[in-house]
Amino acid sequence: MLSDAFAANCSSTWIKSMADANTLRQNCRVVTGNVDIGSFTDNGTVNINLDGVEVIEGILKESYSMEDNYVTQPYYTLSSSSLKKVNGLEFGRYSTKVMNLTLPSLASVDVSVDIGVVAYNLTYMDITSLESAHIISIGPPNLTTLRHTGLRNVTTLYIYPMQIDSLDSLTDNPLNLSQTYIQGLFPNVNNIVIGFTSADYIRIYDNSALTLGGASTMEMTIKKIYIAGVTDFKRSVQLKTLKLDSIEFSDVSAITHLEIPFDNLRSLKISARFEGTRAVEFITLPPKAVNWTGGFELHISGATNLNWTSIYGADDRGNRIQTWYWPKNISSIYLSGVTIGNAFL
Repeated sequence: MLSDAFAANCSSTWIKSMADANTLRQNCRVVTGNVDIGSFTDNGTVNINLDGVEVIEGILKESYSMEDNYVTQPYYTLSSSSLKKVNGLEFGRYSTKVMNLTLPSLASVDVSVDIGVVAYNLTYMDITSLESAHIISIGPPNLTTLRHTGLRNVTTLYIYPMQIDSLDSLTDNPLNLSQTYIQGLFPNVNNIVIGFTSADYIRIYDNSALTLGGASTMEMTIKKIYIAGVTDFKRSVQLKTLKLDSIEFSDVSAITHLEIPFDNLRSLKISARFEGTRAVEFITLPPKAVNWTGGFELHISGATNLNWTSIYGADDRGNRIQTWYWPKNISSIYLSGVTIGNAFL
């Protein structure tokens, strides 16, 4: 659609200049189709302002021509203080020169938010009010500032490497999720807090600490979680119930003492995938493990430092205590590369 023709019907349009943006925002509170950004005809940094637009019934995204003309395109910013709802939000699926994305009033996205891993120039993003989307995928690798409060209604969440100092607004929410991928590294994040109420599948890879249980989560149920690379693993003290069907630890060599702090667990797997990496030295299974249901499965391989010659260990004061409690109902055991004695069985 021609840039001077969209104001009358407020349907799908391309914004190729700041003048196009001004025409749209001055005439259209609701856009009934997609809004494609670029490619630009302006020289120098382009500041696209969509103040006045409140709803985009299509997708707010970069046009495909931006990829074709990436080398000659100027750096740009995109902002709207009025935009509250869109069908979709897409930036960074391919190389982009967007530097600043400021949409502080955007609360609801019908389908998906996709701020991709090739948005190399995006360093600032304000999505303060965003709380609802079917799918969220976010990972601009050089993003240092994320203005965001929290999520209320999301079913799938993907988080990729960024430079921000906290993931809490994305991960510390009482959500019921289908699947979540948190794929680091996040060099400025010290602790990843998982506050979901439930999830079918969670996959986490990072070299920071991991805490299950957030600021407002009282109960958590997870079907399957895969954890790799983390430096610490713990349960929030305020989490009243923590139930998992299956958990797998891979290459968590930074953790020497691994506590399994669950109210119920069916399957525990620990492995070292790479030569030269070692799994934990001590594992604690709590007294409540005796009554775990479902038929406990234990699979450990490559844990060359793990010494299972006794079910007893010592507490912080050196007192002898039982550190491993066998579940009554055991389905299968597979151990490889583990030192084990009769006193442990």
